[in-house]
Amino acid sequence: MPENYQDAVLAAYKQKKKEEGSGLPLNLLKPTTVKLKRECLKRYDKSDEAKNVFSDFFDVDRLDTEFHEYILGKDPDDFKALLNHLQEKTTKTDEKNTELLAWLIDFKPRPSIAYYTNPPGGTLSP
Repeated sequence: MPENYQDAVLAAYKQKKKEEGSGLPLNLLKPTTVKLKRECLKRYDKSDEAKNVFSDFFDVDRLDTEFHEYILGKDPDDFKALLNHLQEKTTKTDEKNTELLAWLIDFKPRPSIAYYTNPPGGTLSP
């Protein structure tokens, strides 16, 4: 099991992508920046978790932002770093990209603090 949250989330994404019937959204099977944006709009809800994820990803105030409208107005290139990571053009990415991917694929436990506090399969080795 990967001990690093970013590695664990990416591994979970790859595993879901390989498994037929895994429930991975179509927009994530062959992602593009436009498809990542679409999936964010499709999955958006007004939960605190969604607001926190988008607030961190876009670096905006979660209380003063209507995220559905905000995401609609964003350039798909805002998702380029995440796409590069999914396509393994990069080995590491910003934490905000990992948190967004974890939310999009329903990775548990999330966010990263929950993963490190209570990792799947038991404690992490030092």
